[in-house]
Amino acid sequence: MMDMHIHIRDIINKTNSIDEFILEEKKYDVRELCFLEHGNRISKKHQGFLVDNSSFEQLNLSQANLLVATPSFVDLLLLDRSFGKELMPNLQTILFCGEKLLKSTINKLYSRFDSLQIINSYGPTECTFAVTSTHISKDMLSSENVPVGFPKKDVSIYIVDENRNKMHDGKIGEILITGESVADGYVGNISNNSFFDYDGKKAYLTGDLGYIKNGMLYYKARKDRQIKFKGYRIELTDIEENLQELDYINKAVVIRNANNDDKVLNIIAFVSLKDNVNKTELEIIQDLQKKIPDYMCPKIKIIKNFPLNTNGKCDEKRLLEEF
Repeated sequence: MMDMHIHIRDIINKTNSIDEFILEEKKYDVRELCFLEHGNRISKKHQGFLVDNSSFEQLNLSQANLLVATPSFVDLLLLDRSFGKELMPNLQTILFCGEKLLKSTINKLYSRFDSLQIINSYGPTECTFAVTSTHISKDMLSSENVPVGFPKKDVSIYIVDENRNKMHDGKIGEILITGESVADGYVGNISNNSFFDYDGKKAYLTGDLGYIKNGMLYYKARKDRQIKFKGYRIELTDIEENLQELDYINKAVVIRNANNDDKVLNIIAFVSLKDNVNKTELEIIQDLQKKIPDYMCPKIKIIKNFPLNTNGKCDEKRLLEEF
């Protein structure tokens, strides 16, 4: 536990954008940290994963002032109305990592906790956890995407095209990370072309799409989420974002359904609805057709809860298998 405490504190301390937010030992003692171990805190119910009562009891008893979690896991907590200031009165900060953070999640948290600091971070495992982070202020929510932050001092981040040429500010391309935190490669796989030297430094090509604006990195989507279906090139993330803009949608996950030859058979959108909303799948499609072309419209499946994998992320494989 001590090593984890030092690691989290070091990540935040080295981030340029939140120098004022320093996790000093006197302020954030190890006993005050709450790390959510998803495997033993989640039970399977009603075709999905729900946080059980003992999980909320542990959150309350922890007296935690710092919570480190994925957006999917916090979305799961938010499904229970008891998750708020009364349950965790000492909670000051939530540090997000591992997934794209949506504005809807942030707005729900601000409605439950009146003085909460939200920190968003980004960093693949191949680069030793988080390489960017930033404190999310309410005025940032007016932008199209939630920023993932400024790079650490020992890291450089570029947006590159297919030929690895650097792209201008605001242009969407692949995120490339250089610096000492980049791994040498994968064990037993020396031929992987994601690792190489770039400008004289170790580099990793992430497979993530994003853009940089005023020095701040914005994550857009995985590069492999762009598919070709019925002759059209489609961004699955675009469909998700348009579904999320429907005011009655709580969460949306869009997945391609492919055969053994990797041919896309159809596109499926799994959605959960906000409380007291009665919408049919057909009605959702009709509303979505007002926002995107017909060829982009997926099949809709309404579910109550999204299954999570052991990393606390939405388990897309289980969605296809179980629903």
